[in-house]
Amino acid sequence: MLSTPVSNKPAPQSEPLLDVRGLSVSFGRGTSAVPVVMGVDLRVGRQETLCLVGESGSGKSVTSLALMALAPGGAEITGGQVLFEGQDLTAMGPAALGKVRGRRMAMVFQNPAHSLNPILTVGKQLGEIYAWHTRANRRETRERVADLLRQVGITDAHGRLDQFPHELSGGMKQRVCIARALLCDPALILADEPTTNLDVTIQAQILDLLDEIKETFRTSILLVTHDMGVVARMADRISVMYAGRICESGEARAVFRDPQHPYTRALLDSTPRIDMRYEPGARDLPAIGGRPPNPAQRPDGCQFHPRCAEAGEDCRALLPRMTASGPGHAVSCLRRGSRVEENAA
Repeated sequence: MLSTPVSNKPAPQSEPLLDVRGLSVSFGRGTSAVPVVMGVDLRVGRQETLCLVGESGSGKSVTSLALMALAPGGAEITGGQVLFEGQDLTAMGPAALGKVRGRRMAMVFQNPAHSLNPILTVGKQLGEIYAWHTRANRRETRERVADLLRQVGITDAHGRLDQFPHELSGGMKQRVCIARALLCDPALILADEPTTNLDVTIQAQILDLLDEIKETFRTSILLVTHDMGVVARMADRISVMYAGRICESGEARAVFRDPQHPYTRALLDSTPRIDMRYEPGARDLPAIGGRPPNPAQRPDGCQFHPRCAEAGEDCRALLPRMTASGPGHAVSCLRRGSRVEENAA
């Protein structure tokens, strides 16, 4: 729920730590290739939280996984650059990328039960990562892992080192995954729906922990979520994604106070608010009609037009491009003055 107001602090102003330019990802090859991410631009500043938000199937998780060359089997980056600390990750070989991934750039996956190895103890699987990157000895590695477990709020940290994942609760598993991401003091953490499958109390604790980590470790966070309440609580800036494209981006305050794209407004309208009363038959929570398009059968023009009450004939034929709508705020909507993609039919 939107129980936490949008932060009034200004978004950090600096050169981007992560600069994604025109990222495109497809499943399959040749004439059978199906594009799922198309021309995505993202910028994450230092000590900044960027929230990438949209419905399930919008391409958020594929985008975040592609940034670390972890996209699922069959997926291939077909265009664009991923500039991290000035280096293009898409041009790196496996050995060079391995020195960045897990050390300077780490990930907290959506399902901690699936991302932890069930046959290795917590100490063993986190210790292997730290030792590989730092060449630390066994004692140093064990102390480092235990110290991080304590820092993420796990009690009896040394005792937990010898436990297996199935001996931990869901919230504790996710804390272990956050500790794993912090092992080598990364500059950027990618968090893909880190509160999914957790109850609301544990969700709040995990979000508080991520915010504390950002301040304590001076790290940046790219947070993938479908929950606008989480966005309101965490974001410095927001990128809204629909059908594999960014349709609106800007500082959190600007997007919440003046959402420009009809999809952004629909997401906000369909989010429960703690300051509103919902009574059956009196004021039902609005829902977004229809479904996101099948990536293999996309409509012409704006991808959102089949579900948009504002769509006109031009929206059905022309594909809008991201266009500035204000300082630090951009939108791809013909109703808001967006230009048309050059390669649009």
